Amino acid sequence: MTAQAASPSRAEQVQQAKRERRCATFTQVHELSAQGLSFASIARMLGMNKKTVCKLAESEQFPISRKLARLGCFPGRSVL
Repeated sequence: MTAQAASPSRAEQVQQAKRERRCATFTQVHELSAQGLSFASIARMLGMNKKTVCKLAESEQFPISRKLARLGCFPGRSVL
């Protein structure tokens, strides 16, 4: 394995940082929803659309991107 393969590229680092932010938002939506807050109030608090909050709150697990789903690639799983 080369050193380049071991270290993620800048684009991969940015992509991973975005995914971590989305995951944190997903967790935050679930926590606020569990406290009994309405989707509208969660949306206002987080600066999000109410429909997005509703979709995240009703989702049991963190959603994967459409591109990864289309390619059959799931983070943390082997693609082989």
